[in-house]
Amino acid sequence: MEDLKKVLIKYHKPPDYTGEWENEFVYDSGDIIVSAFTLKNPKFPVIIEGVKILDNGYRGVYYEIVDDWYDVVRIFDRDEKFIGYYCDIKTPSKRFEGGFELTDLFLDLWVFPDMKWRILDKEEFDEAVIKGWIDRETASIAMKKIIYLIGQVTEGDFPPKKIRELEEKIGFHLGKRK
Repeated sequence: MEDLKKVLIKYHKPPDYTGEWENEFVYDSGDIIVSAFTLKNPKFPVIIEGVKILDNGYRGVYYEIVDDWYDVVRIFDRDEKFIGYYCDIKTPSKRFEGGFELTDLFLDLWVFPDMKWRILDKEEFDEAVIKGWIDRETASIAMKKIIYLIGQVTEGDFPPKKIRELEEKIGFHLGKRK
């Protein structure tokens, strides 16, 4: 994927939603695919504790951790101010030529720059489990993964070491090399 300018993401969300989009390709370390995007016309802004975390024109640097059950997105506002991290709990992605696909498992974690955190969409996750859209084994893995991420945040080891090392190695901001 190193020569591509775009990365195609195929996204599934139970029970039957499928979508796809292209992000700007940044880097592929083998186990992490880095891409960037600018939000365009979201349905509505997302606000947590009075802070707008997602809105039109906000920029994200997306770290798809290929063999793991989560991803990390570093979010910046329109003025390029770092807003925080959005983490999706999802199935390990499957690569294909030009991109990857994944299934969202509803649970999300928001981490503010000061490392305060909030679990998002827990009610949707619980409903998906009750309705059988997510099987019990997958639900158990998803819960363990969000607990793991919260532990990383509270221990001061977030974002994950492999993302920090990658950022130091290739040195980029807002999905662009410094």
